Parts: sequence; C-alpha cells; structure tokens
Amino acid sequence: MKQTTSGQGPHPDLITGIAIIVVAGFLLLRTPDMPTMSSLLPITMLSTLIGLSVLMILRVFIANRSERFKAPRYQIFDNLPRSASS
Repeated sequence: MKQTTSGQGPHPDLITGIAIIVVAGFLLLRTPDMPTMSSLLPITMLSTLIGLSVLMILRVFIANRSERFKAPRYQIFDNLPRSASS
C-alpha cells in the first residue's frame, strides 16, 4: 500500500473514503425528518459506514508513514501443462 499502480495521484482508498463520508453525511441530513424509531437503523448504519471510512483513510496515512514494504508474492500454482497420464 506504499503507492498506487501509476505512482501518481491520491490513493484510491483515500478517494473512496472521502466519497463515502460525503454521501453518508448527505444521507444523514435526511434522517431528522423521519420518525424516531424509523431513523435509528439508518443513523446507526450510516454512522458505522462513516467510522469505517475514517479507518480506511487513516490506514492510508499510516501506511505512507510506515517504512515497511509489502511482502513479496509467491506464485502458488504453476501454469504448467498437465501430463497425459492421469
């Protein structure tokens, strides 16, 4: 998670996290018009979504400050042709 694939521009998780927070915040503005018991579930779900988005954004900033790199990926399956004898 050090850089994006192109190496330029903001990290995709950062863009997604900000977009989710904006949309969830907009939807939270509509809940005061709802009855109290009907608005509990949307408020809980949207608040949780905002919290998870904040964690996603923090993860990007922590990874950018970190000196660690991703572990190398090893190929698990070989793309070898199967033998004729089964």
